[in-house]
Amino acid sequence: PVDSSKLQVFLIADKGKTLLEESEFGHFWNQNCYIVTYEIKVGKLERNVIYFWHGAHSTREDRGLSALLAGNMAKDLRFCQVRRVIQNKEPDHFLSHF
Repeated sequence: PVDSSKLQVFLIADKGKTLLEESEFGHFWNQNCYIVTYEIKVGKLERNVIYFWHGAHSTREDRGLSALLAGNMAKDLRFCQVRRVIQNKEPDHFLSHF
């Protein structure tokens, strides 16, 4: 049984990341890149997944920055997986969060 879970979505823009409001989760624009973090706690165990989503018309700069930022975020977390997600090729485990 899951004790708690937490989802955060960040827009990659202006050479950084901006945390989005929960009402904006799941609305991805094809010219943008996003980082989605999912944390799950079961007892004392904590697991994390970081997805970086690339829109079909996103810039090379934003795609590179999203990968770099996702990697940096993962370094701060234990037991973390990092997954690249491409628009229109989203895996079920990514889509299940929305």
